Amino acid sequence: MENPSLISIIFLIFVLIDSYVYIPMIKDLIKHSEETSKNINLQTWTWWTLSGSVYLGFYVIEIKHPLVIFSAFAHLIGCGIVVGLVIFYRRRYNQSIFSKNKIN
Repeated sequence: MENPSLISIIFLIFVLIDSYVYIPMIKDLIKHSEETSKNINLQTWTWWTLSGSVYLGFYVIEIKHPLVIFSAFAHLIGCGIVVGLVIFYRRRYNQSIFSKNKIN
């Protein structure tokens, strides 16, 4: 096995940081579920989740690089958790699933 390049190491660090940045949003959704779920633009997050799944599929089939696949997977999981929690809490509090005038 050859040694990873400097850019591969930097990429991995950024992937780990990018994966971490979903945690505050997820914690806020759980802690302040009704208020936070109203203030999330679900259309945007749903699109990010959908596009993330397409990117992941492309990376798995065409690129086949483990770091790139891991990056796409981490983003897909983060977006998917946010979308799932927003839908769950909006249903719980009888809010419109795709309500208007919300922030990202």
